[in-house]
Amino acid sequence: MKRALLLVPVAAVATILLAEDLKPVPAKVDGTVHSISLPYGNYDLPAGPNSQIYIANCTSCHTSRYIANQPSFPRKVWEAEVAKMVKMYGAAITDENQKLIVEYLMTVRGAPDPAPAPAASPAPSK
Repeated sequence: MKRALLLVPVAAVATILLAEDLKPVPAKVDGTVHSISLPYGNYDLPAGPNSQIYIANCTSCHTSRYIANQPSFPRKVWEAEVAKMVKMYGAAITDENQKLIVEYLMTVRGAPDPAPAPAASPAPSK
């Protein structure tokens, strides 16, 4: 009989274990199914518009501290990061929710767009 193995990212487990207000829940065996209950929480989640959209679409793979540990990026970088989650990793996020998530990320970790490169000076005429 084959058993499915659930892998929990180390960062997620560390986040859960380091939370002071959480108590461990013992593993439960029900027949051949082994399970544990992990507390759900969004500790240190920065406040901002569309945070609930972020929670609903992103925290199943990322801990809420993931955003807090990111540098500030301009909009194009956040758009590319969210698109990567959909295209490369199969995140089921609608186009509309992708935009809302980017708005949230810009609010909590956005940076101004870089200044455009100066135009080349024309060569002096003779």
